[in-house]
Amino acid sequence: MNKIRNRKNNKGFSLVELIIVIAIMAILAGILIPQFVKYISSSKVSGDIQQAENIYNAVAAQYADSQGNAPTGMTYDGNKHIVDKDVAEALDMGKAAPTCKVDSTYKFMYSCDDKGTVAVYLAPESSDGSEYSATTDTKISPSIEGKDADKWKK
Repeated sequence: MNKIRNRKNNKGFSLVELIIVIAIMAILAGILIPQFVKYISSSKVSGDIQQAENIYNAVAAQYADSQGNAPTGMTYDGNKHIVDKDVAEALDMGKAAPTCKVDSTYKFMYSCDDKGTVAVYLAPESSDGSEYSATTDTKISPSIEGKDADKWKK
C-alpha cells in the first residue's frame, strides 16, 4: 500500500524545481548569447581580412606573371580600382566580385603601380550611391590602416 502511495506522489517536478531549472537556463543564456554574437562578429572580420589577403596575393602574382602587362579588366596605374567580377575572373578568384562581410556597403578595391606595389582597400559607397569613395577607404592589406580601421581589427 505504501508503494502505491509513493508512486502517486512522484508524478512530476514541483513548481520550485521547474523555476530553479528555468532560472539556471536564463543565466546560461545571458552568458552564452553575447559570446556567440561576438564570435560571429569576429568570424566576419577574419573573413574580410582573409579575402583582402587573397586579393593582395592574387594581384601581386598576376603582376609578376604578366610582367607588368595588365590583363583585361585590370589596370596597373597606381590608382584604386573596384574588384568587380571582371577583376575577380582575371585573378582566377571565381566569376563573382568578392563581398564584404562586416558591412555590405563596402567594396574591395586594389591598387598596383608600375613597380608592382600592391595594396587592397575596403571603401564605403558614396552618399549618392553612384560610386565608391577612395578618400574614405580603409587599407586592409598588407596592413590595416585608415578611417574605419577599427571595424577590421580583431
